Amino acid sequence: ESKDLTALLRAMLRLAVAAVGGLPPATQPLLAYVLLNMCLMVVEIGYGAFAGSLGLVCDGVHLAINCFGIAISLVALEVSKRPPTLRSSYGFDRVHVLAAFTNAIFLAFVALFLSVEALHRFGGEDQRAAAHADHVSAVASAGLAVNVAGLGL
Repeated sequence: ESKDLTALLRAMLRLAVAAVGGLPPATQPLLAYVLLNMCLMVVEIGYGAFAGSLGLVCDGVHLAINCFGIAISLVALEVSKRPPTLRSSYGFDRVHVLAAFTNAIFLAFVALFLSVEALHRFGGEDQRAAAHADHVSAVASAGLAVNVAGLGL
């Protein structure tokens, strides 16, 4: 099973590197990491929903919010380079503050969702999640591997 997981991670890494090959060199590692996270997000949300694992679903949503936040940050960096205009006489230097605020709002919604779902599940044991514990651990280990790979990028 770990050989299949390793092969999947290698395929995801090759896909991510091939997809960002034509972009500016400074943005390639960050975009490759975003693509890896997006692939893992699909796996975590899909399998988490199948196995009834609140942890995997919430981690997948967290990955989605992180990818969205990184994308907003990249756009904000480009917009902040624009020169001042008649309408925006101070320029666009503070766009990154709005981007950070937007990301914080989305993370607050994830925290609220997690809290509500956890309170709903406090009442009893979810048998479906317990039945798939080994597979849930394998998917969570893939998440750890993607994060470690992201450190290397």
